[in-house]
Amino acid sequence: MPFQAARIISLVPGGVIVQRRAVKLDAQGRAVAVAAITDNPVGIALESAAAANGPAITIALLDGAKVEIESGLAGTITPGDLVNILADGRATNAAVATSRNLGIALTSATAAGQYLTIVAAPIGRVN
Repeated sequence: MPFQAARIISLVPGGVIVQRRAVKLDAQGRAVAVAAITDNPVGIALESAAAANGPAITIALLDGAKVEIESGLAGTITPGDLVNILADGRATNAAVATSRNLGIALTSATAAGQYLTIVAAPIGRVN
């Protein structure tokens, strides 16, 4: 299940969006892929988008929702780990200075590209 008890919104994409990765807002209020660990994510994309200004996609807000996100870490993320954002919108448990927090891991991921479930509740910067 990609999400549970999520407050969701629909946003027009401002570019290519990969499902189960963090997204932020651009200056026009469109959903765009996170591009740096210092970006402020608005949520997790529940759908992909092939191009800018296409059909609106569904985003799970970071407000305590249970959502799936793609791991970008080569190591293991375990339940209870603080989950942070990588520059490509995937999840890591590595504490990188200035990285944004996405929530707490509920399930494990042992390799990049796997999906894990988190409680999406940002706490702020990791530093």
